[in-house]
Amino acid sequence: IEQALDIVSSQARTKNIELLYELIPHADSWRVIGDFMRVRQILLVLLSNAIKFTNNTTTTTTTTTITKQQN
Repeated sequence: IEQALDIVSSQARTKNIELLYELIPHADSWRVIGDFMRVRQILLVLLSNAIKFTNNTTTTTTTTTITKQQN
């Protein structure tokens, strides 16, 4: 998340938007299962669109967990 925020930070600065992110407890120990580059690309598109289309002065990224249920 921090890498993605770094990439879009200059875009946010030009619009005077403060970028924030919230991690739920223990999020730093998570593993992303899948293509890391694809997940980062999706996050970059979401952040870029949030900056582009917001009229607010703050954009917040929040993480959450998704668990796979056993059948």
